[in-house]
Amino acid sequence: MRGFKDKIKQIKEDESLLNEFLWFLNVMVDLGSSKAYYIRENLILYKK
Repeated sequence: MRGFKDKIKQIKEDESLLNEFLWFLNVMVDLGSSKAYYIRENLILYKK
């Protein structure tokens, strides 16, 4: 997940990229990743 930290602003600015990243995070959360949950919740809360 560390590899995405530098790209969060770019991901937030592109809606299709954001939706794909959220899908990926959902998969990771379903697999039990607490870090993915934290990132997903912050992205949803602070989309713009």
